Amino acid sequence: MVYGRELRAISPRGFMLRLILILIFGLMKIGLSQNLTGQVFLLAEGFRDDTCEVEADCDWRGTELFFLSNTKFGFVSRCLSGDSYLSGTYSMEMNKLTLNFNKKYVDEIVDDEYNVTNYETRQTKIKKVEFDIKQCGQKIRLTHLTTADWRNGSRYMSSDEKAKTKKLLTSKPWKQLLD
Repeated sequence: MVYGRELRAISPRGFMLRLILILIFGLMKIGLSQNLTGQVFLLAEGFRDDTCEVEADCDWRGTELFFLSNTKFGFVSRCLSGDSYLSGTYSMEMNKLTLNFNKKYVDEIVDDEYNVTNYETRQTKIKKVEFDIKQCGQKIRLTHLTTADWRNGSRYMSSDEKAKTKKLLTSKPWKQLLD
């Protein structure tokens, strides 16, 4: 007896159950402690389970979600009829990602041939958006059940993220959004 308790051997079944629980809670902690700063995700309806990547169709180029710091994000909804630039703050809790949008956003104005002619700053209250954070192979998958255009999210290749973020931060609409 040790400290008034009897030591017992753990059955193989009990050991496996404890090991599985430790792994599950460990993976949840990894997901919660994931540092997203500098990462860029593509959001779209289509998803390939074999590659764990989003597929965007050619008319609608998808939405890009930029994690700019440990609390701030940029959100660019890409469309032939003009892109929309939004920003806000995000939080992660229990494998859920919550995006809280600022009221101010910038829309591209395009002509009949889809050339950008101007930018328009607008304001409106935008509802928060929640994504489930899931694992797909070795990658993170974002899922959103109610908006088809953002139903799935996957990370761009890390080699592309710095260039994409730099392009966003130096773009006219982004600068106008921050003014």
